[in-house]
Amino acid sequence: MYVSYIKLVNFRNYSNVSFEFDNNINYIIGKNGKGKTNLLESIYFLSATRSFKTKNQNELISINEKKNIIFAEIFDDINKNEISVNLEKNFKKVTVNNKIIKQSSDLLSIFYAVFFSENDIEIIQGTPAERRYYLDIILSKIDKEYIYSLKSLKRLIKQKNNILKTTYNSEIIDVYNTKIEIENIKIVSYRKNIIKFIEEELNIFNKSAKNNIGKVKIEYKQSLLNFTEKEKQTELNYRECLYGAHRDDFIIYCNEMDAKKYLSIGEKRLTSLLIKLTEVMYIKKKKNIDPVILIDDALSGVDEIRKEFFWQIIKGNKLQTIITDTEMKCVDNNIFESYKLIEL
Repeated sequence: MYVSYIKLVNFRNYSNVSFEFDNNINYIIGKNGKGKTNLLESIYFLSATRSFKTKNQNELISINEKKNIIFAEIFDDINKNEISVNLEKNFKKVTVNNKIIKQSSDLLSIFYAVFFSENDIEIIQGTPAERRYYLDIILSKIDKEYIYSLKSLKRLIKQKNNILKTTYNSEIIDVYNTKIEIENIKIVSYRKNIIKFIEEELNIFNKSAKNNIGKVKIEYKQSLLNFTEKEKQTELNYRECLYGAHRDDFIIYCNEMDAKKYLSIGEKRLTSLLIKLTEVMYIKKKKNIDPVILIDDALSGVDEIRKEFFWQIIKGNKLQTIITDTEMKCVDNNIFESYKLIEL
């Protein structure tokens, strides 16, 4: 699939503008503040109906305006689909071919975008919460059952915390613990499966890299197997639910060394981008669709050899790719034989 056309009305710094894209490589050049990231944000919003920059959709509406419009034409191998998003204050309307879409997950079979940025390094060097969030976002897009289990777990933890902090009742806590264990098993199973996939794909990438980071091993750190008396007492002491998938983490090892501690910044950045590329592969495998790749000035701090390696993988995927930069480095270095240039 690919985006052929997008029109933005009162979106961020765009009052009324439209863009046409090639189905292969698109290179967007502009100085900082021109709206390069905003353009990628609008495309991503069509896939996720949420922003990668803010949780407040009202911020997407231009200052002093009451509403905005994102309209795009999306092509796959067979069909052309027209996606329209209308945002007003605390209101959102999404249509596909003039039919209202109520669940954002319904859009993913029509359009899926994967966003790359310099912040992806936090997958490696960030907090456990950031790593869990990364897995949860991917899995929630793939499987509705995962969404149900995740929401159920969050609800159970909130209710259990209320009991722990107010009127403690061991019998009621035991009931909640049993329910949490059930949802925990489902969630951990999904996460371990995708982590295994990421690990395998990273090692495939490494085999073809000139300066690779060594054999990759990803270890899932599970905080709960079942509630023993020790865990119950600890939670009672702290008056908080301390065990479960909401406290889990994963650690990436390269040649048996913790990547967070021992990789250089450039190695961390490239590895995080390769992890995002495994997301592209995962979507292709699970959904049998070709995602659009959005890359926002993501390779700062990566040496030229590793940059070229990354771009060769991008070229090899033959997916629509939209890249932003302040300079024409990839063009000047003849990385891409053909591309569409968009200057802002």
